[in-house]
Amino acid sequence: MKRPKIQLLHTKSCHSYKEALVEIRRALKELGLRAEVEVTMVNSQEKAQAYKFLGSPTIKIDGIDLEPELEATGNFSLSACRTYLHEGSLYHYPPKEMVLKALESVRI
Repeated sequence: MKRPKIQLLHTKSCHSYKEALVEIRRALKELGLRAEVEVTMVNSQEKAQAYKFLGSPTIKIDGIDLEPELEATGNFSLSACRTYLHEGSLYHYPPKEMVLKALESVRI
């Protein structure tokens, strides 16, 4: 597997990014991957648009959101903390299994 580029985007007021970072590291370890995680605070509407920010926290792997179908909504904003639906449960950050699935989808 190639070395993925991982971005973790968050707002100042939403602290779930810390748990998201833990889940990213757990997934990388499970797959035996080394990758740098770029952690970026999104603090303006302009940045939200530029990063296609869907709420805090947002994880992108090689530029692709963990839930790529949501980008089509165009709802890029600072105003929302993000929730993730995984196997019937809501999370304030993506669980490791979601990160694993995304990392596995970028295999070469």
